[in-house]
Amino acid sequence: MPAALYLPPRVCYHRPVTATRAALLAATRACPADDLPRLVFADWLDDHGEPDRAEFVRLHLRLDELLAGLDERKVLRWRLQGRDLPADGPAAAVAARLDALFAARGAGWLGGVPARMGGTGWRVVFRGGFLHTLPCYPDELPAWPARLFAREPVDGLDLWLEWAGERPVDDPVRLAEVAGWAVEPFWRQVRRLRLASEQEDGSAAALLGSPAVSAVEELDVSDLADYSNDRTAWMRFATALAASPHLGRMTDLTLPQYGGDEVLLPLLAADARLPAVRRLTLAMDGMTAAVAEPFARSPLLARLTHLAVHPEEGSAWADVLTAIVRSPNARHLRSLDCDYACVALEPALVALAGSPHMAGLRELRLRCMLDNVGDAVTALARSPYLAGLRVLDVSECNISDRDADALATAPFAPMLAELWLSRTFEEGFTERELPLDRLRAAFGDRLRVRD
Repeated sequence: MPAALYLPPRVCYHRPVTATRAALLAATRACPADDLPRLVFADWLDDHGEPDRAEFVRLHLRLDELLAGLDERKVLRWRLQGRDLPADGPAAAVAARLDALFAARGAGWLGGVPARMGGTGWRVVFRGGFLHTLPCYPDELPAWPARLFAREPVDGLDLWLEWAGERPVDDPVRLAEVAGWAVEPFWRQVRRLRLASEQEDGSAAALLGSPAVSAVEELDVSDLADYSNDRTAWMRFATALAASPHLGRMTDLTLPQYGGDEVLLPLLAADARLPAVRRLTLAMDGMTAAVAEPFARSPLLARLTHLAVHPEEGSAWADVLTAIVRSPNARHLRSLDCDYACVALEPALVALAGSPHMAGLRELRLRCMLDNVGDAVTALARSPYLAGLRVLDVSECNISDRDADALATAPFAPMLAELWLSRTFEEGFTERELPLDRLRAAFGDRLRVRD
């Protein structure tokens, strides 16, 4: 997609919203996971002189089908970061046509709002042919959301908390501005909120306590300022989040990368006001076994169905994972995602394979773990407790011939819908071909290969 789109002022970018368009929009917004309202909307667009938008909707739904094997959040993250989709194949052809349509018509569909937010790399995200997530700075509130939320089924806001001009921490003018956002009607549509900043100035804490976020169900604060060198600011933010009166609605929570799972996670794990949280993502910076063990015993873990962890190199991640998978409170987990772990994990993965509390697991993603898994893949494949797996992702793991044989004969092999592997593994300055033929014979088109 183009980096940014700036159009001249006082141009009418949209037709007026008709009752029929409004009804179709309402149906699309009410059923975000259903393709049918979008296809009906596309037919209506064709009949009302907007064939390019109709084609964009249908092609985007087709692209979603082609990418169905990828974790949805990763797909969205790739788009936000401007990463390329596959270079060839059907998905690449569809994406190229989508980009061409967007280059020609996207400015009108966005009503002059730029497709990429300058200075951040963030960009608008479309899902199923309609705007899904809008990125902006505070200075662009409420103008941009007011312009687009009424015309697209947007329910996500990526907000970079940086204002024009220098202002001191806890500036009363800025905090009053944040408090004033609550009266803007577009906030009632925001179900997914992502916050980011380069320094904590009190605005994130103020927003989380504001009625503006009362409809938010998915909160991502992983890109907030690096709090590791400012414990006072971190404690203020952690306390504000833990005390937010809106936690009860949240189903999906992604915690900050820097400054303190050792502070915030214990606060949240002990908090009874998180009854709806089912998905939790931890960046793991600062995570230790001393923190993980209380978390493993907490009611919060007992409520989770999806847990994602992105450990930092040198963290006590092996001990952390061991404490979690051995806990009876982990028995409701259906998805465990361990991404970009450059630490020795074999003992923890062997513990996972031997834990009866993992019997409910349906998705296990162990990506980018280099060669630090030893015989763990074989242990996972032979585990009697993982027979219910439907998705196993060991991309970029060093898969041996022994691992391949174990995977091909694993208890979960007959029911596995997707097995993700890399084509090669780098050993020093050479690349070794992984034993895909053995696995392809066992899994057929259920084997998915990442180049």
